[in-house]
Amino acid sequence: MSLRVRVRADTSHISNDVVLTLAQRGQGIALATEVLVGRELQDGSLVRCVPQSVALESYQVLTPPQPPSADAQWFMDWLASQLRSSYPDAAADVQAAKNCLS
Repeated sequence: MSLRVRVRADTSHISNDVVLTLAQRGQGIALATEVLVGRELQDGSLVRCVPQSVALESYQVLTPPQPPSADAQWFMDWLASQLRSSYPDAAADVQAAKNCLS
């Protein structure tokens, strides 16, 4: 059995937090990486619409050409530690990306 759904978008861009809030309220669906919604999937406030998923290819921190500020460096270190604990296989990719910024 297949289900055909016609989707029409009234808005071409909206922030992730708004999209996720609307999805949690049952007012739409959201396309999001598990990094953003892992906790919500675990607690049941969001559910997968389809079983397919796409592997996390990268998570990028974009900075100006000069060395990052202390705050930006703290954030990159924190992000790397979070990704290492949640996605151990991606740890090497995070380190490689961080090395590009140094």
